Amino acid sequence: MQFTANYDFKKPGGTDLVNVDDLNTNFDNIDAALTPSADPTLVPASSGPAKLFQWVSWITNRIKAITGKDKWYEAPDTNLADIVSTATANKVLKLNGDARLPASITGDADTLDGKHADAFAPVNHTHAAPFSIKTGTILDQMKIAPTPGYQNHKYLVSIASIDTYGNTFDIPVTTAGTYPNTHTVARDTTRLGYVCSLDEVTLTVTVKAMADDGSWRSGYANYIEIAWN
Repeated sequence: MQFTANYDFKKPGGTDLVNVDDLNTNFDNIDAALTPSADPTLVPASSGPAKLFQWVSWITNRIKAITGKDKWYEAPDTNLADIVSTATANKVLKLNGDARLPASITGDADTLDGKHADAFAPVNHTHAAPFSIKTGTILDQMKIAPTPGYQNHKYLVSIASIDTYGNTFDIPVTTAGTYPNTHTVARDTTRLGYVCSLDEVTLTVTVKAMADDGSWRSGYANYIEIAWN
């Protein structure tokens, strides 16, 4: 007796006695082969030939991959009927022949936000310099105004002058510091405390020195601003 290559059905030879059990076994195997269970985890590796249960499994695997669902028989979130050419609620919008959004969305505009090309800077548009350096002098408790057009700013401050005795005198930039730093100033041999600082949040400058009588006297500060984008 011989057997089929794929399902092992019995093939009695010309000299074999016909056995009803063999026939019934063949029919049972055929019935089982025609009602396979799918295995959606079985990834197709070729176009066959393959057994029926393999084809069923491959097809369910590809359906699952297309729908993105956990189970191949679950309804997809969208289907081909949901792809439309005009704006419709709960549908997927199809691009036009130029691979752009259709006029039903953009109207006669060139972009999604309804603007035309002339609303944007041309290709040869030039921007401000990538950084800026500005210097100035500012009074105690005044605020530095940031240079507009830049996102980032950094400041350096130093004492320019203090009116301690009714007369202005200069304190060299190298003496800039924070109290209780001291320095001998001009003709006076008194050791003076001084403050020269900047509030990085409010950009308020503090610049003052202590006089002989122990009072604080305001002055002016030099500042440097470095701004960049």
